[in-house]
Amino acid sequence: MRIHGIRDGKSLPDTTALFGAPSPIRNDRDLRLMIQVFQSFTEMMASRPRATLSYRPQANGQ
Repeated sequence: MRIHGIRDGKSLPDTTALFGAPSPIRNDRDLRLMIQVFQSFTEMMASRPRATLSYRPQANGQ
């Protein structure tokens, strides 16, 4: 299944409930799209994103 754009993401919760969460999320590294995707996803899931520092091993389970 391919999701093209944010409008098609409205069916993502239904699809996730039926088939599980998608493991790969492929993109062309356009930050504008990825920001919109993750903002929409966190709003749909009612969660808050938390970023860790990439060089901090304690935060990354190491």
